[in-house]
Amino acid sequence: MTEPTPAAAPQPAAPLTPAEDKQWASFAHFGGILWLLPSLIIFLVFKDRGTLTRQEAKEALNWQITFLGLYIILQILVGIIV
Repeated sequence: MTEPTPAAAPQPAAPLTPAEDKQWASFAHFGGILWLLPSLIIFLVFKDRGTLTRQEAKEALNWQITFLGLYIILQILVGIIV
């Protein structure tokens, strides 16, 4: 009986070039139009590939979560008042 060969470890993704880093950081902010999902996906996928992308995606996600919290609170207040 032969032993199975071990699976090869996946290669780490190549770091982003400065132009790509700026591009994905911009996409993280522009993705706010579609709510939280684009910024979250960009943060999770590219956080280890570019420092600017990680920082800006984190900031965009933080802003969108804060805005979502305020929106929910205001909707509750409007529901109580009206």
